[in-house]
Amino acid sequence: MTDETTIKVENLWKQYGLPMPKILNKFKQNLIGKGLSSVNHWALKDITFEVKRGETLGIIGPNGAGKSTLLKVLAGVTPANRGSVKVKGKVFPMIELNAGIHPELTGRENVYLLGAIMGFSRREIEVSMPYIEDFIELGEWFNKPVRMYSSGMLARLGFGVAMNVDADVLLVDEVLAVGDLRFQRKCYKRMQKLKEEGVTVLFVSHNIRQVERLCETALMLNDGKVLMQDRATSVAEAYYNLIDEETRLKVKAERSPRDTAHCLSSGELFIEHVEVQNLKGETVDSIASGEGVHLVLRVRTVCPIEQPIVGIGLVSTDMITVASFSNDGVSNRPSFHGIATMHCTVPTLPLNPGVYSIRVKVIDKKGSTLFTGHELAVIKVVRQDRERETLLPYGGFLRLEVMWEP
Repeated sequence: MTDETTIKVENLWKQYGLPMPKILNKFKQNLIGKGLSSVNHWALKDITFEVKRGETLGIIGPNGAGKSTLLKVLAGVTPANRGSVKVKGKVFPMIELNAGIHPELTGRENVYLLGAIMGFSRREIEVSMPYIEDFIELGEWFNKPVRMYSSGMLARLGFGVAMNVDADVLLVDEVLAVGDLRFQRKCYKRMQKLKEEGVTVLFVSHNIRQVERLCETALMLNDGKVLMQDRATSVAEAYYNLIDEETRLKVKAERSPRDTAHCLSSGELFIEHVEVQNLKGETVDSIASGEGVHLVLRVRTVCPIEQPIVGIGLVSTDMITVASFSNDGVSNRPSFHGIATMHCTVPTLPLNPGVYSIRVKVIDKKGSTLFTGHELAVIKVVRQDRERETLLPYGGFLRLEVMWEP
């Protein structure tokens, strides 16, 4: 372990579960004629990685991938079954929102408590107290019992301690999502400063864009194994591709949107089908970034509906609406009765590669919702054939046409 290496994990295995006691096994055999099987789940399987001083490593993956378990092993909360874990310096884990916080103590008193639990002296906490109080901005609430706090105030308290004590390693597990947007921005800036001061941060989040923003490198876990470790943008892209493919296959398997939980209808109107075509009128699974797209909507009504307003939204896999449009401004909107077909053409779709779900909402002339549905179809946007890989990857959703001058 070099001087620059703060965390070194080698061949780490972690197992949960114990053999079932014989008395329980016999009870189940007598009850239903079948014994209990031993449950031995490997939460982590042969994990190896290093994190250097001042580096922020993002850890991503689906639920149950082993992300939180990995942080708990690094924090010393739970032991590994096999392998080697070395962490250099003082560690401050933020693994659960209210871990170590006593509800009957005030916020100020809990700062002393949290500091003591993490191995900091009273003098160290007293030196940091003004910075903590200023950072969390709780005002008079700082001297009130924590049982009166909201979840957002608890997040402020925990983060205020974590980001203003002299720790060498911060372990952050998803709790940043609880704070309000302004506080999140404040935490981002503080974490950037901590990186410059040489603090090592491991950041677990389902918000992949947060990981891209905060982390230089990232680790993708699935089923307890490392699928990929690389720069954060590359790992995020691989994760998006994984989720995109799952979304595409799921939508393709659903023959009727009306049968899914993604739709809500008044019963007067249904979107029977949404078809994605290229500008030649051919049904396609994907288009190149910058190409146009033609959408065909098959509508069914059970009664006459006069000139309804149809809106279409394109939604990313992390549920961000990247674009939306409607026929609200069209003077000759059609009226529907029975089966009808609507056509919508987008001449140019300048989106970065990814899978975008199509959301449709229909309202009547008075503004009442007749139908709303998510994931009625998907548009897969791919790179153009002539496009080459770049050292500085594209970010965001839009692919803008720009001109550079020397």
